Amino acid sequence: MGVHWNLFLDTYRRLISRGKEFTTQEVIEWLMKINPHRNRSNLEDFCQFMNDGKVKPDRLGDLQPRDTDLENIFGKESTGWTLSFENLVVQLPEVKGFYDIQKMLSQPHQLFHCSELMGNVHQ
Repeated sequence: MGVHWNLFLDTYRRLISRGKEFTTQEVIEWLMKINPHRNRSNLEDFCQFMNDGKVKPDRLGDLQPRDTDLENIFGKESTGWTLSFENLVVQLPEVKGFYDIQKMLSQPHQLFHCSELMGNVHQ
């Protein structure tokens, strides 16, 4: 398992931190934040195991109501997408279709032909 973890850390260093140094805790917090299965998996147990039980993942980003009224958001961030609606906030990994949804939401009265959306990535 350690071999695969190290391969993941190499990929994380290359694609997520872009060569910047990071701690295991930062990687685990990123995993817990971006993982679409974070509520239905053994990811937290795995992260505890990989860091000798020293990890306290930040679960605050999970689907939890906020105390204050938040604006509705469908936005791209550096490592994924942030969506908020009715005071619930989630962060999701990048998916091609999100660009199309963002385009349609930003122009709600505009009609789009499917050919305008096909393959439309990173506007």
